[in-house]
Amino acid sequence: RVAQLPPVKGPVAAELGDLGEPAALASLWSLLEKGADPGDATPASEDGSAALADFDVLSVIDGRMQWYNEDREAFSSALRKVAAQHRRVLFVGASMGGFGALLHSKDLADAVIAFSPQGRLDHATLRPPGASSKALEQLSHEVRESIRTARARGAQIHVHTAADEHCWHALSFPLGDLCLTVHPLVPRKPFARLLDRAQMLTPILEDAFYRLLRASVPCRGAPSPALQEGSSCEPAGADVEPRIMVSRWWNGGGFSRYLASRQELLTLLFGPSTSLLPRPGDWFCPLCRRRNQSSQFFCSSCVGPGGAKISDAGARMIPGGREYPRSGDWGCGKCGAAMCSYDWWCSSCWARRDHEKAVVVV
Repeated sequence: RVAQLPPVKGPVAAELGDLGEPAALASLWSLLEKGADPGDATPASEDGSAALADFDVLSVIDGRMQWYNEDREAFSSALRKVAAQHRRVLFVGASMGGFGALLHSKDLADAVIAFSPQGRLDHATLRPPGASSKALEQLSHEVRESIRTARARGAQIHVHTAADEHCWHALSFPLGDLCLTVHPLVPRKPFARLLDRAQMLTPILEDAFYRLLRASVPCRGAPSPALQEGSSCEPAGADVEPRIMVSRWWNGGGFSRYLASRQELLTLLFGPSTSLLPRPGDWFCPLCRRRNQSSQFFCSSCVGPGGAKISDAGARMIPGGREYPRSGDWGCGKCGAAMCSYDWWCSSCWARRDHEKAVVVV
């Protein structure tokens, strides 16, 4: 059975306070224990749940890395023949695949889940070969038009992105209200793979199946009325600007969601008081709430006797990194480096593991 994601809890500012404060981001990463808040879970009712007794999956790989734009009409025609065999069609893609899912969603998909797709190819680090900058701009325009057309006929378009370059790309898409979810970290690896490793990907896909199966009528054959004014992420006035969701991950998988305006999101993640965004394996000090890198065993601010360590119960580590610390791992008492159990000397200062100031995890 599939179940919905938890309902949106409310404005992120109400939860974190002043979004310009450095501690605001640390508060967002005070990870909740999975299931600790009964209000977060909204299981599907008995008559509203759907059992996936039978389904088909088509995996499409663009080996030439053309962002699914090469021979587009012929490719769309082939996809249309496959889609016609199914009552409901869900496109899922990540990065280049996310762009392709959005590009071909115009009249083929009933729902799309895209993870960190590129939106402005003329500015993207990863982008297809183009004859010119104008050609890349045109392709970027075409994917936005595809999203508008798909939304106008009722397709469900949702984008998940990390707080890196892809966040700026996602903000350029004409998405609906609460259709963009930003996860406040810098992944340093394929984002969907990180979500899977952190047990976040399955709840997102389950929710997509749930919403699609609950839809009464597939929308591929529906007419395409013009979108109302302000129904995209493009500026159309403060009173109609779509809201964005900011995630707060749980320990053990799943996440809560909070509302944020575009300006609140930018202040929280990229404001002048914001410290560097966390990466998988980084951790927040339970005493001073400072972000520390995964290579640090001791908090760089709470140094000295009684200072916080990565092994402390209150330390909050960003999921998706290496499994650390484990029994036998240790911290160098001279330079603070985080070492593994198989290391007998510190790789930074060459102090021995049996140094009097070294701390060993038991």
